Amino acid sequence: MITAIGTPVKHHQEIGYMPDDPEIQSTPDGPPEVVSDEPTKDDLVLTEEVPPPMEAELPSGKFGFINKQPLFVKILASLLLLSSLLWFATPKCSSPTPEKTYLIALNSNWYPLQLATKERDMTTFCKVLFNLIAAKQGLHLRIMETKLELFRLLDSNACDGVISILSPPELTSKRYISSDAIYQLGIVLVVKKDSYLTSSQNIGDSHIGIIGSAQILLQIAHLQSAIFTSYENSSRALNDLDNRNIDGVIIDTLQASTFLHGLYAGKFKILSPPLVKEGIELYLHQNKESEPFLKLFNEGLRDLRKSGTYHELIEQWGLIDTEGANSG
Repeated sequence: MITAIGTPVKHHQEIGYMPDDPEIQSTPDGPPEVVSDEPTKDDLVLTEEVPPPMEAELPSGKFGFINKQPLFVKILASLLLLSSLLWFATPKCSSPTPEKTYLIALNSNWYPLQLATKERDMTTFCKVLFNLIAAKQGLHLRIMETKLELFRLLDSNACDGVISILSPPELTSKRYISSDAIYQLGIVLVVKKDSYLTSSQNIGDSHIGIIGSAQILLQIAHLQSAIFTSYENSSRALNDLDNRNIDGVIIDTLQASTFLHGLYAGKFKILSPPLVKEGIELYLHQNKESEPFLKLFNEGLRDLRKSGTYHELIEQWGLIDTEGANSG
């Protein structure tokens, strides 16, 4: 895993009633007397009691209990019944479409991803993909390019989300939720087309070549029974695989896909699932507002993959289809 270094406040205005200034009247025998319109205790005691309103006479019968109730109770009961009927008759939506416009940031350098001058194409691919998902799912978003550190922007609330290949720092990772992979990356096992190996999770005591640093060995520690040989050069490792000197090669997804679409097209295949699953993902603040947004986003992304539109966009912008290579 690669790591890199609220609610709106409602202002309530309290409105108080300020009585008019009392009238000042002069008396002949002494100081001015304050005459106020406010009722005194004596006024309240001497106030004549008003008899209660007459109840409406309704015919008794099957609903005699209701008929005996005061008129205002019957009106209230009728309103409650009408509200209940309207509530049950109204269609419910488990994930209401968020009305907020989300500002999503991406770093167009795409570090540390090695795209071989395809950085601008990856940026355009993401923008088009996000706009298609937004239109399909009724989401509101705007994408902003930046050269700044993405998660620092997100931490400071300068944006609502980031599109990143990097995972958030460990100390702040629980603050965020992430989408399905927008572009699949990670570490995969490449074998010959006719290999006896059928799963990356069941390689037994096979002889496997590794391309990369010692960090990869830590990530695949669960494959302890295999025999590993380290290679500094991916071309040499894949050449040994082609000559059956080794049974497979553990390699970065992007490199593997490049070879499977080029020099070794039709000779090799990628076993599923990926040994280490990574990718470009959308990260949002973890809150009640973002969760329905992300749910709708993931649904739209899956639909575009299923319909083939996703892979058409990959091809249109000249990117390596790291998912299509799995069947290569």
